[in-house]
Amino acid sequence: MLPSLAASAALLVAVAEGALAASFLISNQKFKVTAERIEVTGAIQYGAFDKRYDGKIVPVTVAGAAHSTSYGVCQSTVQHIPLIGKVTVRVTAKRVTTHDSYSDVIQAHQGTVTTKNSRTGIAAGVATKGPGVRPGDNVAPASAAQESDSSVVTDSRSIVVATSARVTQTSGSSTRIYKGVNECF
Repeated sequence: MLPSLAASAALLVAVAEGALAASFLISNQKFKVTAERIEVTGAIQYGAFDKRYDGKIVPVTVAGAAHSTSYGVCQSTVQHIPLIGKVTVRVTAKRVTTHDSYSDVIQAHQGTVTTKNSRTGIAAGVATKGPGVRPGDNVAPASAAQESDSSVVTDSRSIVVATSARVTQTSGSSTRIYKGVNECF
């Protein structure tokens, strides 16, 4: 993950100097996401940046998966609603399966991570495992990436600014809205 963070810093400088333009417009919201267990086949991780709706540039680590299954998932975001105050939207699911998915992460903590056939420091432009670099991401082809045939993550907690997937299947899901702050962690 360290090469990805260094690449994010370099890309942020390139955007600030006008050498690259941010192409991924995100909201000003952050989501807290937890999972008891995540099983990934074909993984890639690299540094990039997103541009918020208000124009601010946000460095991120992009975690891509050709296929993933997450168990015991919780996603929450807090919003301020005038005259009501803070409200938490919280979504839980027993299982979430994705194909060609990407998460733009600004902070992460995992209990354990087990990878098979991983390579760290590979140039993002030549990575062959996982779904590859997401189309539209401004990533220098020579920037550092990490890839693996598979990985298993337990006790995952992340702060995410955006996610995307070609296919998502959710089972046992529930959405609740709470007055006040009631986040996943």
